[in-house]
Amino acid sequence: MLCSYCPLGITSSIFVNVLDLLENVATIHTDFCIFHDFNLHLDTQSTATSTFNDILASFDLKQHVSFSTHIHGHWLDLLITRSTMHYIHTLTATDGLSDHFTVIAEIQFKDNPVDSKCNILYRYTHSIDILAFNDDIVKSELITNPKADLSQLCE
Repeated sequence: MLCSYCPLGITSSIFVNVLDLLENVATIHTDFCIFHDFNLHLDTQSTATSTFNDILASFDLKQHVSFSTHIHGHWLDLLITRSTMHYIHTLTATDGLSDHFTVIAEIQFKDNPVDSKCNILYRYTHSIDILAFNDDIVKSELITNPKADLSQLCE
């Protein structure tokens, strides 16, 4: 289970970060739940919500929240799982300690969950400066001083 928060304001970088996260989590774990405050008005149609929904669809994921999670309306706090995961029994919201409601999910797992913790580190490959990367490769010793055979490379 992953719980996280997205700072105020929707920028294109949020989609890059979501893509990076999902590329790592979705390929490693069979079933997972992501609780996340996206600060995205998912209940209204916009370019941002369409992009977000396209990202979810590309990973075969389902967003379960269909009610307001903020005192001023809108679905900001989301629960995301694989579309094939049918463990969400109930999903409700109660008054929270802030301007967001507390989202409560009752999840019924098929098997007893393993009591373990896994830290996932990943790189923001989408933010690599391609021109600088190419320049670094051209200046690398592999290009400027190539070895004659494999044994020299292994030294």
